Amino acid sequence: MKLRSAIIALLSLGMLCQVEVPQIGWLQEALTPFAAPDLPEIRAEVAAIQQELSALPPHVTGGSGVRRGFHSTYTPIPRKPFWIIVDLGRSYPIDLVALIPTDGPMTGSMPGYGFPRRFQVDLSEDSEFEEFVTIAREMSPAYPNPGPYPYVAEAGGRRARYVRLYAATRWQQDRRIWMIAVGEIFVISGGMNVARGARVETFANLSTQHEPIWMAENLVDGQSNLGVPIGSRPSRTHGFCSQPAARSDALTWVQVDLQAPVPVDEVRLFPAHPHDSPVPGYGFPLRFRVEASLDGSFRNPAVCASYEDEDFLNPGDNVVPLPAEVFPPGTCAWSPPSFMPCTSRRAAISSRSRNWRCFPDKGTWPRGVRSKLRTG
Repeated sequence: MKLRSAIIALLSLGMLCQVEVPQIGWLQEALTPFAAPDLPEIRAEVAAIQQELSALPPHVTGGSGVRRGFHSTYTPIPRKPFWIIVDLGRSYPIDLVALIPTDGPMTGSMPGYGFPRRFQVDLSEDSEFEEFVTIAREMSPAYPNPGPYPYVAEAGGRRARYVRLYAATRWQQDRRIWMIAVGEIFVISGGMNVARGARVETFANLSTQHEPIWMAENLVDGQSNLGVPIGSRPSRTHGFCSQPAARSDALTWVQVDLQAPVPVDEVRLFPAHPHDSPVPGYGFPLRFRVEASLDGSFRNPAVCASYEDEDFLNPGDNVVPLPAEVFPPGTCAWSPPSFMPCTSRRAAISSRSRNWRCFPDKGTWPRGVRSKLRTG
């Protein structure tokens, strides 16, 4: 310990005496293994991370659609605690919890808008949180503005039914106003977001209900400013585009033939965002249903999702996942904000579906409909 302290003092003395780097560089390299034995390993880790980052595509913030997220009420007290609890419906082994920031009043105008300055993420099996495990704690110093990037808290497979975001210090909007805003909360278990459609409770129900932009349920609707998953190479196509129709209620359908009966976990609709259109979710149908069938005639289809009674809000640059539950013909297997539990999804894995058909029932498409349909 004394030798290490002496080495550090010697290096510091060289810096204080303003010794030129070329003259002391050899000494620093020679003494580094003694003063900082972990430095070579840290340098190798940093180099590996930089190489991994260089292979990733550039970060592009997607359009969050109509729903922006959750917005608390205002307060002049910065350290007034506030919490948000997500009830998953049952206990899950949780891999991670991700907090997705939101934007300001205008998309892209203020990344990280309303993100709490001091907070922690807790897991519990009971709604009162009499016993809980804290998987992330950012109390000191204050957490910096994350911008458009998510905050990820690893859970290591701990089981929990309830997830709590506890904010000790709010975000300062101006000199005398403090608040909290969060775009989305993802709870990942086994590769699935089990928080989608879950029940959300907030402290004293104090939230700004500006429907549909700011609502508590927007925290678990699957829509955020992250955008759709992207690769290192841009897509060569925009997706599907229907023929222009004179009427908004003209029937249009898209059918995908999987060539053979296969187990299907869910259907994912990828909204289009052509380069020549500034509107995210361009052409996404307002009213539609998704069906499954073992034959191409669809004489006895199973309705897996139905949005025919009211308009489906523009999802922006967000994937629309539809759990592939197979029910008797004419029944609706899934509708927002419900989320079918994993036990039902396992039953759906054993079912066999060959063809998927998407029927836009109503919408205004002056230039047609563009979307990508993917099964997973």
